[in-house]
Amino acid sequence: MEENDYIELQNLLVKLRIAALKEISNPNLTPQCRDKDMKIIRYVDWLRNNTILTIYGGDDNEQKMY
Repeated sequence: MEENDYIELQNLLVKLRIAALKEISNPNLTPQCRDKDMKIIRYVDWLRNNTILTIYGGDDNEQKMY
């Protein structure tokens, strides 16, 4: 994954997480919808923490950023 793709993915995941958090804050939300939103937040957190960015520099030295 290239650096720009990684940044774009992280931005989109943050936006999805914020949308789910806003929906959870609705007091009229059904428990099923609240559970669905909590799962989305957990999956987004997992993706954000486990997405690997591979940076190539110089003479094909590979570094992985997590």
